[in-house]
Amino acid sequence: MTAARKKKKWWQWLFAYPTIITSAIGAVPQYTTWTKAVMLGVPWSAVGEAEEQKALWTKNFECSWKEPSQTAKTTLTTSRNERVTVTLCPSGDALVAIQPPGAEPRFRWIGFDRFDAGRTAMTDGPPALSVRAAAAAEGARMLVQAEGVVICVTRDANGFIVRRLQLPDGRCQEQIVNPYTGKVVEVRPAAACTKC
Repeated sequence: MTAARKKKKWWQWLFAYPTIITSAIGAVPQYTTWTKAVMLGVPWSAVGEAEEQKALWTKNFECSWKEPSQTAKTTLTTSRNERVTVTLCPSGDALVAIQPPGAEPRFRWIGFDRFDAGRTAMTDGPPALSVRAAAAAEGARMLVQAEGVVICVTRDANGFIVRRLQLPDGRCQEQIVNPYTGKVVEVRPAAACTKC
């Protein structure tokens, strides 16, 4: 009996203990999520949201910097002196930029599809109007404040979003935004305030 045990190959033990196989196969999605989290620089629990943010940047890329006549844009200041800018796109998606005092802004897309699932109770017209009405109601509690003008938006070789702005004082700068996290990872002076 002892000689027979020594002759067993490693794969024969897998058949003897199917729990090992089941556990290894069942953990593959967790390994995939963990790998994506490391690659994207987000917690593993936020991988789905990070991928959704990237998809919304791609879907609404042109809208993220178009003229106000083509989008609805509102800038407000909160009681904590944080500037909040909401850009509403024709798709119904909204880009929210929050800029704390003395810090770079952080961007977050709110996909209309998330609201559309619960829209059955809403009866006040087109989807974008409902989002605008909510933004206007929130804006009644805040003060409007001017911001820099977004001249253009492009992507760099790494897939990051590059926003070129003309600041109120006339200077130009570029903000490099990670589309997965919405964080500004770099700010640099722009050579000129021209289109990209």
